[in-house]
Amino acid sequence: PDGIGARGAGPLEVERAAPDLAGPVQAALSLDEAELRRRGRRLLRVLPANRGRLVNSRLRSGGGSAPDESFPSVSLQLSPAGSGEELSAALRQAEPPVIATISDDKVLLNLATLLPDDLEPLRGVLSSLFTTTEQPSSGQAEDPAAGAPGDAGPSAVRHATP
Repeated sequence: PDGIGARGAGPLEVERAAPDLAGPVQAALSLDEAELRRRGRRLLRVLPANRGRLVNSRLRSGGGSAPDESFPSVSLQLSPAGSGEELSAALRQAEPPVIATISDDKVLLNLATLLPDDLEPLRGVLSSLFTTTEQPSSGQAEDPAAGAPGDAGPSAVRHATP
């Protein structure tokens, strides 16, 4: 296979491709595209229409012996009413904080970086940041052919630690 994750590769294939990756990283790389899109559709449902869509992206493995490795992934692309910088700052200030990347003034949340327990808190953050005066999305705003420019690097909902 020419890719991991979007092709449904399991942990064994991930282990062969990047043997030094373990734990949450291996779990993230083991997610298939269908699961990532399922998670993304749950998030899209809390957004106003035309404020979010799912796009193909890349997930970088990070450091170790595979710093330049990237894997197919899916990102939630947010179209802010203001600037991408403003929305990204608001996400970082939210409770829990959300770390995102920006490309072409769109905010990207790489869905492979979310733990299952992160989805509901993230839905709450997104719901509170986007105005309720706009119509909610049907959850169908997917564009599988549209890739996010560059890598949609780390994004996650993380609870602040004391």
